[in-house]
Amino acid sequence: EKFDVLDFKNKEHLHTFLTRLAAMTLLVIFPFIAGSLGIIVGGAILYILFALFCGEKNWLKAGLGSLICIALLYYFFVHIADVPMPLGFIEKFL
Repeated sequence: EKFDVLDFKNKEHLHTFLTRLAAMTLLVIFPFIAGSLGIIVGGAILYILFALFCGEKNWLKAGLGSLICIALLYYFFVHIADVPMPLGFIEKFL
């Protein structure tokens, strides 16, 4: 049997296609919103949305995973690799 992912009569194929399209769209949009939102907020939102797209049902787990991942990445790039990161609107508060 031939598998055609663009067979939208099958709801599973349609869901897979829309999930991949949404993920690619987020990756294209992210660099544009990271400048205004900053890497921390923009990355946290991106992480949460990807976790939900990948099937995570618990918002708390997605949020905590996002906070931990973004905090570790931020610490590494800013304090160890010495790479400046755009903080966006939260720069006023830090």
